[in-house]
Amino acid sequence: MIDPILLRAAPPPKGSRADTRLQALDAARGAAMVLVCLSHFASVYLVPAGAARPAVWLSAVGMIATPTFIVVSGLLIGYLSDVYRSQLDAYRTQLFDRGLFLLLIGHTWLALTDAWRAGGLSAGFKRGYITDVIGLALLVMLPVGRRMPWRPRIWVGLGLALLTSAVTLAWHPVGGWAEALEETLIGSSVAPLRGYTFPLLPWLGVYAASTGLGTWLAPRLRAGRQREAGRCLALAGCGAVALAVIARGVVRIETGPSGPHLTPLNFLTTPWLKVPPSPGYLLFFGGLGLVLTGAMLAAPLVLHRWRPMRALTLLGRNSLFAYLAQNFVYFVALYGVALPYQPAWPLLLAGSIGVVLTLAWRWERSAGNRFLTIGFPAIQSAVRGRLRASRASA
Repeated sequence: MIDPILLRAAPPPKGSRADTRLQALDAARGAAMVLVCLSHFASVYLVPAGAARPAVWLSAVGMIATPTFIVVSGLLIGYLSDVYRSQLDAYRTQLFDRGLFLLLIGHTWLALTDAWRAGGLSAGFKRGYITDVIGLALLVMLPVGRRMPWRPRIWVGLGLALLTSAVTLAWHPVGGWAEALEETLIGSSVAPLRGYTFPLLPWLGVYAASTGLGTWLAPRLRAGRQREAGRCLALAGCGAVALAVIARGVVRIETGPSGPHLTPLNFLTTPWLKVPPSPGYLLFFGGLGLVLTGAMLAAPLVLHRWRPMRALTLLGRNSLFAYLAQNFVYFVALYGVALPYQPAWPLLLAGSIGVVLTLAWRWERSAGNRFLTIGFPAIQSAVRGRLRASRASA
């Protein structure tokens, strides 16, 4: 069975249409993984070393990573829900197991490896990570997808993301459980980056919309119209980017420096506010994520045989492990040694990415993906067996 996080447990025959589809989606997620490395390298090495200019550029490019992860994962949920219509119960069990793994084991690992940078173990555990959003989505999105057609899913998802932005502008609790709830669900427009917690609702909205796109893609991919589907995704991404640029341009031109709506309009249209995600950020960098994913789908087969593309595919196949591994590489190892600035820092960056790639390669060689589970399918089977036995004996 294909896994929406790891994409597949075993590759299909080489040269088959399914193989090309999976390689393309693997490569898109692998590219997002490299972008994560760029962003984290900038924050743990370039910023402390005082190299502000390259840090800004790398961080800006790395902002494509999070929307791309969400978009590709959502696309796969929508696509695979259609592929496994006759096996949805087993598929839902697998998704539930992976979601619980992300929320329990994944969150614990990220909090432990992030504790040094966050300022303590308790601070690390109080943060919300993007893997928490994906984990929660894996628990709830399949039932939503079964009950809602793909078009309403897209509109409801985008509407949820926009609505949370409006609520963020209007609701500013101070202290106590209300502030914690705001930070967890929608984020704060008054004190962004306060706890660097990825708010759940806007990202779940983007995820839901992506599952709708995945369901729309399913018949086209099954029919072998992969390049056409890729071009459609890329065009949709270009449209989102253009809308973000136009909206931002109108605000910058039409709004005076002391206008009463300057702050709300800036929040809504800026592409640089990631936590919480502004609509401008979601449109601009989410659009670029769609362009990246569409380009991978539309790429000719010969490109997927290119060695760098095969490296991206490897990272994508093992993206969950690679994400957990890079957190240790950057936030523990590289952050801990506190190296001084070196003009040859691009070599250090390439070396750090090489370490993550090597770890992912070794992980795949040892079939490590089988360990990324909490054993929920076995637990569920045992519980159901006991219930059947007790009913039979009653």
